Amino acid sequence: MKSGDDWKFLESIWLTDGAKSIHARVEYKVELGEPDPAPSVISNDK
Repeated sequence: MKSGDDWKFLESIWLTDGAKSIHARVEYKVELGEPDPAPSVISNDK
């Protein structure tokens, strides 16, 4: 697989702090595999 083939372009945006601006690309990647829930989802209460 070539680098970047699995990333999909979503949006082109500008970010600024009021003094400087930069152009950014918003991309996403979907990976399928074993579930890995966030720590806030895991509960030890039973």
